[in-house]
Amino acid sequence: MGRLILVSNRLPVTLRRSGDETTLVRSVGGLVAGLGPVHDSEDSLWIGSPGGEMDDIRRKTLEKHRLIPVPLPREKARRHYEGFSNGVLWPLFHYFLESANFDPQDFEAYRFVNQCFADVIANHAKPGDTIWVHDYHLMLLPSMLRQQLPNARIGFFLHIPFPSSEVFRVLPVAETILEGLLGADLIGVHTYDYSRHLGTAYRRMLGREVDDDAISWEGGRCHIRVFPLGINAAHYAELGQSPEVQRRLRSWTRRVAHRRVVLGVDRLDYSKGIPLRLEAYRRLLISEPQWRKQVLFLQLAVPTRSGMPQYRRLRQQVEQKISHINGEFGDPGRMPVHYLYRSVPEQELSALYLLADVAMVTPLRDGMNLVAKEYVASRTDNTGVLVLSEFAGVASELGEALSINPWDLDGTARTLSRALSMDPEEQKERMSALRHRVLSKDARQWSRAFLDTLSSFSGRSVSASTSGSPRGWQARLHREFAAARRPLIVLDYDGTLTGFAAEPGHAQPDTDLLVLLQKFSKVRGLEVVLLSGRDRDTLAQWFGHLNIHLMAEHGFFLRMRGKEEWNEIASDFDHSWLPAVEEVMISYLARTPGSFIERKHSGLAWHYRKAEPELGRRQGLELAHHLTESFANRPLRVLKGSCVVEAHHQGIGKGWAYRTLLHRLGKRDFVLAAGDDRTDEDMFRAVESGVWSIKIGAGVTAARVRLESPEELRTLLALALEARSRNQEASRTLTAVPGPSKADRAKSAAVTRGSAGPRRSRTLGKR
Repeated sequence: MGRLILVSNRLPVTLRRSGDETTLVRSVGGLVAGLGPVHDSEDSLWIGSPGGEMDDIRRKTLEKHRLIPVPLPREKARRHYEGFSNGVLWPLFHYFLESANFDPQDFEAYRFVNQCFADVIANHAKPGDTIWVHDYHLMLLPSMLRQQLPNARIGFFLHIPFPSSEVFRVLPVAETILEGLLGADLIGVHTYDYSRHLGTAYRRMLGREVDDDAISWEGGRCHIRVFPLGINAAHYAELGQSPEVQRRLRSWTRRVAHRRVVLGVDRLDYSKGIPLRLEAYRRLLISEPQWRKQVLFLQLAVPTRSGMPQYRRLRQQVEQKISHINGEFGDPGRMPVHYLYRSVPEQELSALYLLADVAMVTPLRDGMNLVAKEYVASRTDNTGVLVLSEFAGVASELGEALSINPWDLDGTARTLSRALSMDPEEQKERMSALRHRVLSKDARQWSRAFLDTLSSFSGRSVSASTSGSPRGWQARLHREFAAARRPLIVLDYDGTLTGFAAEPGHAQPDTDLLVLLQKFSKVRGLEVVLLSGRDRDTLAQWFGHLNIHLMAEHGFFLRMRGKEEWNEIASDFDHSWLPAVEEVMISYLARTPGSFIERKHSGLAWHYRKAEPELGRRQGLELAHHLTESFANRPLRVLKGSCVVEAHHQGIGKGWAYRTLLHRLGKRDFVLAAGDDRTDEDMFRAVESGVWSIKIGAGVTAARVRLESPEELRTLLALALEARSRNQEASRTLTAVPGPSKADRAKSAAVTRGSAGPRRSRTLGKR
């Protein structure tokens, strides 16, 4: 097992120098909270910018804690961080297009810094290491790493939203950013919306198919998956009971003087919607005057990027708004808004979470927002109300919160009033459900889920190819097949043994194919299996007269050779989802002329080979995504093949069918498995090392080798059959050569005795 290399723009610590002593102070924030425990418990390195000047003492201090600094020129670092990362990507990804100011020099600095990271990582990486890159500051890094470390396992996680493709395409270097990410084996995002937006950008801007949430690119396959970030929920629950937090809570309770507390906790960023939140609170005080003396709005704003002009303007706007509300509704000694513009220690933050009757988390757009989860985790008595923007990534998880549109000021004011008036029983019912979800999906589970998924892809999936002579591997295959005593051949049908037809029923096998299969069925010791997605009646009609095994509907049914009956080898699967899936597919028939549904016992297939190509492709992608999202909690698997979208039970697939087949037929000394599309990739991944897995056609594959067409496969099979026949003929010839007669053997023995004598003979015998 290799090491884990974590990569982020900044290292998770701040260096403090006091005299001759240098100490490390751990930074705060969601990224550090999520990855800190991973770094502490794993054999890992963490690579990032130290955020200041470096010398040997500072570098050695960092390296003792497995922290590797990336030295950067000051001006390049500024343009990378303030110019492109936070002056372009941050506002654009949060839909603030008017705040994005693109400068080509900033982007060149961004590219330069990403390359600096790639060089440092390449110097420290070893074979077998896993590299996990984080966030929007380093979106070119995966492809830069892939160029230097072609066999590395690389993951990338985006901690902010990925916007709609209509917004993202505004960026002049959007295609470069997309290509930069494709060096990763796995891209992680927080929500299905972000995953969908990213996939759409690849389709619309790079023309790349997103097949089964993965993009094929330059011999590799980049997967997109959803991993909502959690927090160390148990820590917040325990922290609230500590003596220091309880002391601070008592102090705050005296200061608020029996008023209800509404809490906002944010970095002072324009994406957090603080001015709109304050205006909604003001409208509540206007429309419901009874709250004016009963409620205190406590806003904690943590300084961030204070050197950038737009953040200085935002601070001024927020402070003016607070001053206006306090002037309009305040009394001496009792102001409706209390404002804290500073960072606070976690004990203080915990006390504020316990103090607040209502937490308002109302960003205009947010990748996740962990404040909502921290507030929920802290409420161990199940009281309190969470008011949550529908535009926060966390909203997809916390359905029991009171949802608001932060742009709807009057609606937000009404929801805040409802939160302040909610009876304790409803509070407990909602908060209990929220806490259960937050506690069950913490930061450790998030990191483990990502790394486990990344490891399952086992590094870059290299396109199948062969070295040396293009036919060299075929000669080797023929030799191994000819010498095998118990060979096995597993073949897909459509696209593998024959080309596709507009109508599935029009793809009947031709005479040459039937003759070839007939010859194979007569080879002693050979088992031939036709493993197809087609239904059993069609396979029986076309191939039932041959002495071969038939597996229909991706292995759901099996008919052993020489038998008439089909065995249902997946009879215990739940197919209650079939009617609902069929209803969805029917809705796509009306909007896609030329498409049709194929109904099978194990599932359904929506074909669009006869549809207008571009329309069919788009509708097929949309249908696959629709089914995947709508039936995420059902035992359903959606596969997109060549001009078809199939839905069947998630336990069924050609990989599963292959393993079932081997269990029945026993160990084999030669296996050839051939297929052409995504359904066959299951089988290619399931086969053992040494198996001749063959991909027919283009596309990234897990198969060992590739052929371009069904005609090439048929030629390969015919030549393999000839090689086996020649080998058997040679064996029979050797067996038929006559040996010496009995008289000749006796004469030879006499000559030997006469020339060497008995003693010589015995000596030779001992030898």
